[in-house]
Amino acid sequence: MSSFYSIIYAGINPVAGDKLAVGLFMRGAGKPRFAWSKNRAAVVRDLMGGDAYKLLVYNLKALQRQSDSEAQLSGGLFAELPATEFSGQHLQEPYFEYLTKYSKNLLSFGPVTSLEIEANEERFSSLFHLLVDDQQETAPVAQVADMDSVRQELRDRTSQYVNWDVVVDQTQVPGLLMPSVEIGFYGRNGQDVIGEVVDFERPEYHIEKQLYELNDVARALNDVQRLGKAFVVGDEPNKKTRPKQHATWIVFRANKRFTVVPSTESEVVEEHMEKEGVRPVAFTL
Repeated sequence: MSSFYSIIYAGINPVAGDKLAVGLFMRGAGKPRFAWSKNRAAVVRDLMGGDAYKLLVYNLKALQRQSDSEAQLSGGLFAELPATEFSGQHLQEPYFEYLTKYSKNLLSFGPVTSLEIEANEERFSSLFHLLVDDQQETAPVAQVADMDSVRQELRDRTSQYVNWDVVVDQTQVPGLLMPSVEIGFYGRNGQDVIGEVVDFERPEYHIEKQLYELNDVARALNDVQRLGKAFVVGDEPNKKTRPKQHATWIVFRANKRFTVVPSTESEVVEEHMEKEGVRPVAFTL
């Protein structure tokens, strides 16, 4: 029995041709197998921004759905392929040979590589860990909230109550350890209401910087008895694959200074602002 595989790449520097392995497809006589790496996708977001990340994940999820259902390549990532040329076919070598030649944008496909062995879960997992990501299991990626969308939706709903992407300095909040910091949102209703939307799936250095600055503001406000409410909107990360991020999430949940709100309950933040009469802060520069 024989099988084949193709590595899926994200182009991270189109000019230089640099690319990053983000997924693996494998098929033999049986069902197709596909997995993609959230760790690698997060690198693309850090290097290329949120829009590129969203497009990448959209296409990877489209291929995941196609692989799971063995459906025809008729939409999403593959909508641009000639329908007459591939009509009625499934995820087989001709598709990937075509994609290897002609898919050269954000997502590209490595050469179709034949193996004189049958595909199975163990072999697929070994190849995925060797060629793509040795930190992630090859089971389908669990559905998690898109925190960029959560942030934008919360911003749209609360812009009448708070300022967003606020730079705060020591003249505005005496006692800050840093000359200036940036936090997600800032409002006031006699006391100050602050907060951040945090993606705990991101690399820890991003989260640490974001939460360090929020904590610096919260501490300084608390010291002068100006802190009314400090929110952290974010979901519990996977303890096994994100141990440092999970530890940080635990620390903030246990800190009485902060209210940690899951992304599915972000309306709690809006309800508090409305109920308590929070209004944007007009900082004098």
